[in-house]
Amino acid sequence: MFRFHCDHGQNINLSENNMVATRTQSFANAIVFSQRPMEEDEIFMIEIIGNEQGWAGNIRCGITLHNPADIVIPQYLLPDLYRLGKSCVFSIKPSMEDPFREQELTEKNHRDNLPHCRYFECIKKCSTTHTVHQDLLKNDNYINVKPCDKGSRIGFFISSKRQLFFIINGVQYGPCAGNIPSNSGVYAALDLYGTTSEIRIINCSVPRLTTLGFDTVVANYQKCFIENENYPKNLKKELLKAYGTLRENEKLEVSPSKREFIFPSF
Repeated sequence: MFRFHCDHGQNINLSENNMVATRTQSFANAIVFSQRPMEEDEIFMIEIIGNEQGWAGNIRCGITLHNPADIVIPQYLLPDLYRLGKSCVFSIKPSMEDPFREQELTEKNHRDNLPHCRYFECIKKCSTTHTVHQDLLKNDNYINVKPCDKGSRIGFFISSKRQLFFIINGVQYGPCAGNIPSNSGVYAALDLYGTTSEIRIINCSVPRLTTLGFDTVVANYQKCFIENENYPKNLKKELLKAYGTLRENEKLEVSPSKREFIFPSF
């Protein structure tokens, strides 16, 4: 299951258990990230649920090898995050025929030999390579919706060949980029830019058993409870990582009965 990372632009408000991101003002400082890295063939998908007229431009999407917790969140995905290197970003256009028209890409970043993606010059509709049910790929309440309209669903994933593909309202495009490094976590990155003011995550992949287990622990136990338990070292490390998706000042209610829970060792 995906949520938005607790580190985000200063003009972003997260709600509904970090599943909804809302731009609170202006059109800058509205970047959000996935709370964890994407796995191969795992689709990160959002639906646009709010637009604000009077601005130019639309949502920007992509991936980054930067852990959001380790960087100063820039104002924009383009060009700011892109200039940090190790990122692949696209500006989505309001055309289903060619939503990547007039890509706003800056000069490739090769300094310090940082890993980088190779962009494909031509991005077209392509055959389906995912297994997500068609009902989740588009909102049937919005007929003939354009990529940047309210109700539009935009998803992207990294294939086993380390190529980036997009799925917009049920139509797949790509490959958009290749040579995506496999030795580092890849986070989804989005910018609620221009007319796009609010988005919601659509979880369309079956979560791993470990993900479900960790989510349950985080939702029911305080971090200090895990820290004080005598769990195997690697298990405790992974559990504590899960608490990184919570805000520092967020408190979790723990009942006495739940404290009796013994997490199985592996």
